[in-house]
Amino acid sequence: MADVKFFSHIDPQDRGPYARYKAAKYDCHLQLRKGEGTGSGENLIMHNLVMTTPSVKLDIFSKPYTLIPSTYLDEVDIADQIVAGWMGSADHRKVMLKRYWENEGIGIVFSEDHISGDERLFVTQNFC
Repeated sequence: MADVKFFSHIDPQDRGPYARYKAAKYDCHLQLRKGEGTGSGENLIMHNLVMTTPSVKLDIFSKPYTLIPSTYLDEVDIADQIVAGWMGSADHRKVMLKRYWENEGIGIVFSEDHISGDERLFVTQNFC
Protein backbone atom coordinates (compact mmCIF):
# COMPACT_ATOMS: atom_id res chain seq x y z
CA MET A 1 0.00 0.00 0.00
CA ALA A 2 2.72 2.44 0.93
CA ASP A 3 4.74 1.57 -2.17
CA VAL A 4 1.92 2.12 -4.65
CA LYS A 5 0.37 4.98 -2.69
CA PHE A 6 -3.09 3.73 -1.83
CA PHE A 7 -4.83 3.18 1.49
CA SER A 8 -7.98 1.20 0.95
CA HIS A 9 -9.42 -2.30 1.12
CA ILE A 10 -9.59 -2.15 -2.68
CA ASP A 11 -6.25 -1.86 -4.46
CA PRO A 12 -5.57 0.08 -7.70
CA GLN A 13 -6.30 -3.11 -9.70
CA ASP A 14 -9.80 -3.15 -8.12
CA ARG A 15 -9.01 -6.21 -5.95
CA GLY A 16 -10.24 -6.71 -2.40
CA PRO A 17 -8.49 -8.83 0.27
CA TYR A 18 -9.76 -12.19 -1.03
CA ALA A 19 -8.65 -11.45 -4.61
CA ARG A 20 -5.21 -10.31 -3.35
CA TYR A 21 -4.86 -13.52 -1.31
CA LYS A 22 -5.71 -15.54 -4.41
CA ALA A 23 -3.24 -13.57 -6.58
CA ALA A 24 -0.51 -14.25 -3.99
CA LYS A 25 -1.45 -17.96 -4.09
CA TYR A 26 -2.55 -17.90 -0.46
CA ASP A 27 -5.36 -20.40 0.08
CA CYS A 28 -8.08 -18.68 2.05
CA HIS A 29 -11.16 -20.74 1.44
CA LEU A 30 -13.52 -21.08 4.39
CA GLN A 31 -16.73 -23.04 4.30
CA LEU A 32 -19.15 -20.44 5.63
CA ARG A 33 -22.83 -20.80 6.21
CA LYS A 34 -25.14 -18.77 4.01
CA GLY A 35 -25.23 -15.11 5.04
CA GLU A 36 -21.99 -15.18 7.04
CA GLY A 37 -19.95 -13.14 4.58
CA THR A 38 -16.68 -13.83 2.79
CA GLY A 39 -13.74 -16.03 3.64
CA SER A 40 -11.44 -13.08 4.23
CA GLY A 41 -11.35 -9.97 6.37
CA GLU A 42 -9.10 -6.96 6.67
CA ASN A 43 -8.56 -4.06 9.04
CA LEU A 44 -6.33 -1.12 8.08
CA ILE A 45 -4.87 1.77 9.97
CA MET A 46 -2.33 4.49 9.25
CA HIS A 47 -0.76 5.54 12.55
CA ASN A 48 1.33 8.54 13.56
CA LEU A 49 4.66 7.87 15.21
CA VAL A 50 4.62 11.17 17.05
CA MET A 51 2.57 12.23 20.05
CA THR A 52 0.42 15.29 19.68
CA THR A 53 1.68 16.46 23.07
CA PRO A 54 5.39 15.81 23.74
CA SER A 55 6.19 13.91 26.94
CA VAL A 56 9.31 13.73 29.02
CA LYS A 57 11.19 10.49 29.66
CA LEU A 58 13.98 9.70 32.07
CA ASP A 59 17.31 9.03 30.37
CA ILE A 60 18.65 6.18 32.53
CA PHE A 61 21.84 5.82 30.52
CA SER A 62 23.39 9.12 31.51
CA LYS A 63 24.60 10.12 34.95
CA PRO A 64 23.40 12.23 36.50
CA TYR A 65 20.06 11.03 35.17
CA THR A 66 18.45 13.61 32.96
CA LEU A 67 14.99 14.21 31.60
CA ILE A 68 14.82 14.27 27.83
CA PRO A 69 11.87 15.45 25.76
CA SER A 70 10.23 12.66 23.82
CA THR A 71 7.82 13.10 20.96
CA TYR A 72 7.99 9.54 19.58
CA LEU A 73 5.70 6.80 20.80
CA ASP A 74 7.20 3.46 21.75
CA GLU A 75 6.05 0.18 20.23
CA VAL A 76 3.79 -0.72 23.17
CA ASP A 77 1.96 2.62 22.99
CA ILE A 78 1.56 2.27 19.24
CA ALA A 79 0.22 -1.29 19.48
CA ASP A 80 -2.17 -0.33 22.30
CA GLN A 81 -3.53 2.63 20.34
CA ILE A 82 -3.98 0.63 17.13
CA VAL A 83 -5.86 -2.23 18.81
CA ALA A 84 -7.93 0.22 20.88
CA GLY A 85 -8.81 2.09 17.69
CA TRP A 86 -9.95 -1.08 15.95
CA MET A 87 -11.88 -2.34 18.98
CA GLY A 88 -13.50 1.09 19.40
CA SER A 89 -14.91 0.94 15.86
CA ALA A 90 -18.02 -1.23 15.48
CA ASP A 91 -17.08 -2.39 11.95
CA HIS A 92 -13.44 -3.18 12.77
CA ARG A 93 -14.42 -4.91 16.02
CA LYS A 94 -16.95 -7.04 14.15
CA VAL A 95 -14.26 -8.22 11.72
CA MET A 96 -11.84 -9.03 14.56
CA LEU A 97 -14.35 -11.02 16.59
CA LYS A 98 -15.86 -13.25 13.89
CA ARG A 99 -15.81 -16.78 15.25
CA TYR A 100 -14.77 -18.57 12.09
CA TRP A 101 -11.33 -17.06 11.44
CA GLU A 102 -8.60 -19.67 11.36
CA ASN A 103 -5.60 -17.43 10.58
CA GLU A 104 -4.52 -13.88 11.25
CA GLY A 105 -1.64 -11.96 9.71
CA ILE A 106 -0.42 -8.51 10.62
CA GLY A 107 1.76 -6.43 8.33
CA ILE A 108 3.53 -3.27 9.44
CA VAL A 109 5.39 -0.89 7.14
CA PHE A 110 7.11 2.34 8.10
CA SER A 111 6.75 4.83 5.27
CA GLU A 112 5.99 8.37 4.30
CA ASP A 113 2.30 9.22 4.01
CA HIS A 114 1.78 9.97 0.32
CA ILE A 115 -0.71 12.73 1.14
CA SER A 116 0.82 14.63 4.07
CA GLY A 117 4.47 13.60 3.74
CA ASP A 118 4.56 12.66 7.46
CA GLU A 119 6.29 9.49 8.66
CA ARG A 120 3.66 6.87 9.50
CA LEU A 121 3.08 3.24 10.18
CA PHE A 122 0.80 1.48 7.72
CA VAL A 123 -0.75 -1.51 9.50
CA THR A 124 -2.90 -4.23 7.96
CA GLN A 125 -4.62 -6.98 9.90
CA ASN A 126 -5.79 -9.80 7.65
CA PHE A 127 -8.03 -12.72 8.53
CA CYS A 128 -8.82 -15.98 6.83
